[in-house]
Amino acid sequence: MGNTPLRVRSPGVRSLQANDAGRAGALKAATTFGGIVSSYNYKQPSSFTRAEQMETPQYAKTSASQAADLTKLLIQYKGISEGRVLAAGLSSYSSTHAGVLLFVDQNVSNSVEKTGTANQPLRVEVSLVRGHGRWLVDNLSVPS
Repeated sequence: MGNTPLRVRSPGVRSLQANDAGRAGALKAATTFGGIVSSYNYKQPSSFTRAEQMETPQYAKTSASQAADLTKLLIQYKGISEGRVLAAGLSSYSSTHAGVLLFVDQNVSNSVEKTGTANQPLRVEVSLVRGHGRWLVDNLSVPS
C-alpha cells in the first residue's frame, strides 16, 4: 500500500469545500470591512473610500451620503478612532448571500471627549452578496 495519499473525487466533497471557502471569504470580507469603517481620522477624511470599493453599488450610494455627513462631524470635532474586530460569526449563509455579526472595539477620541480616549464596544450586522467573484457589503447595521 505505501504512503499514497487518499484522493477523493466526489462532487459532494467539492461542494463542501466550495461552501467552506465561501464562508471563509464572507467572514474575511466582513471583518476587513468592519476594521475599515470603524477606524477613521479627521486628518484623512478620504479613508471611507476604501470601504466604498467593498460595497454593492446600491449600498455605496447610501453609505457615501452617510460618510459625507460623518466626515463633517469628524472634522468639526477632530474625531479619531481605531477599530478592531475582536470576533466574527456567520448568522446566515448561502452561495450568494451571507450575514455576519461582528464584535468590534473602538478607541475613540475627539474634542468633546475630555477624558481622552473612550472605548466603545460595538456589535455590527453586515449583510453581503456575492457578485463579480467576490463578497460585497450590501448593508451594515448596529443593533440597539
